[in-house]
Amino acid sequence: MAKLLDRSGWKKIDWLLIANIVALVIVGLISITAATADPATGEEVTLADKIANLNFSTVWRQCVWFLVGVVGMIAAFSIDYNYLKEITPIIYWVNIVILLLLFALATATNNTVSWYKFGNIGFQPSELAKISTILMLSRALAARTGDEKITSFREFFHLAKYAVIPFILIAVQPDLGTAMVVACITIGIFFVARVDKKIVLSCIGAVAAILPVAWLFMKDYQRNRILVFFGLAQDSASQYNVNMSKMAIGNGQLTGNGLFGTGGMSQLNWVPVKESDFIFAVTGETFGFIGGLIVVLLFGLLLWRTISIALRARDKYAMYVVVGVACMIFAHVFENIGMAMGVMPVTGIPLPFISYGGSNMLTNMLAYGIVLNIATKW
Repeated sequence: MAKLLDRSGWKKIDWLLIANIVALVIVGLISITAATADPATGEEVTLADKIANLNFSTVWRQCVWFLVGVVGMIAAFSIDYNYLKEITPIIYWVNIVILLLLFALATATNNTVSWYKFGNIGFQPSELAKISTILMLSRALAARTGDEKITSFREFFHLAKYAVIPFILIAVQPDLGTAMVVACITIGIFFVARVDKKIVLSCIGAVAAILPVAWLFMKDYQRNRILVFFGLAQDSASQYNVNMSKMAIGNGQLTGNGLFGTGGMSQLNWVPVKESDFIFAVTGETFGFIGGLIVVLLFGLLLWRTISIALRARDKYAMYVVVGVACMIFAHVFENIGMAMGVMPVTGIPLPFISYGGSNMLTNMLAYGIVLNIATKW
C-alpha cells in the first residue's frame, strides 16, 4: 500500500477550506496583537507612534507555531489516509503513554498537570489526544461488519473504551474543558455510527448517577465556576472574568475600536487571559459586532465545508474521522465564544486558529491536514 498521497491528490486541494483557515489565523494574529498592545494615550499622532505601542513578541511566537502547523498539515496531507489507518493504534497508544507520564514527569501549572515544559516551550499532550481518539474510535467503528446500528452493550463498551481512557486521563489532570471536548467528539461519532436507543438511555442514566461522585473529586475552582454559572454561588474572580469579557465585547459596539483605538479594555488589562481563553472578547472589542459576526460566519463556513467532506466520503473510516474533527471544532467554538459572552461556564479552552497557543494550533492544523487528505479522494 502506498504510504504517500499520489500526485493527483495534490491537484484536488480544497483551496476554499485553506483560505477559510488562513482567514481565521489572520483574525487571530490581529487579535493577539491588540491584546498585547500597550494602552494608547491618545497623544499618538503618526502611524509610527501608534505602531510603537504594539508588542510583537507574542504574535511572532504565534506565527512560528502557525508555520510549524503548516509543516504538520502538509505532512498529514501527504500521508495516504489508508496508511494512517494502519498506524492509528501506534499513534493512539503512544499518546496514552505520554498522557500517563505527565503525572510522573510534568510540573503542575495553574493547579493542573497538563504540560510538559522544555525550557520556555510548553507542550500539552491532551490536545493531540483529541486527534488520536478520533482516529482510533473511527478505526474501531469502521472495522464493524454491516451497517446495522450498535445494539449490544458489550460491543458498545468495547468501542467506547478508546474514548473513555483518554477522557479519564485528561479529566484527572484536571482539565475538564478538554475532557468535555473528547466527550463531544465521542458523542458525534457514535451518533453517525448509530447507537440503539436503549444504550443511549442507559448511558444518560449512568452519567446522571456518576455526576454526584464526580462533583466530589472536582477542584474547588471548578465547582465554583459551575455554581456561579447557575447562579447558585457568588465568586468574585469567576464573575469578574466573565463581566470584563462581556464589557469588552460591548465596548467594541458595531465596528470596533480598531487596532489603534484608545480606551480599550483589552489594552488596559481588564480582560483576563485575553490572548487565549478570552480572545473573542478582544476580537469583539477590536472588530466590533460586525467583526465578531464575521468570525462566527467563518467558523460556520469551516464546519459546513468539513461536514460536506464527511457526507461525500464513501469510506466509513474517512467519514467518522471528518465528523470527529467537525465535532472537535464545534465544541471549542461553542464553549469558547459562549464562555466569553457569559452563556457557558468558564473552562479555559481555546478558540481554534485564533487563540494564542502552539499545542492547539498544531493540533488543528494536523487535523485539517487529514481532512484535506480525505477530501481529495471523493
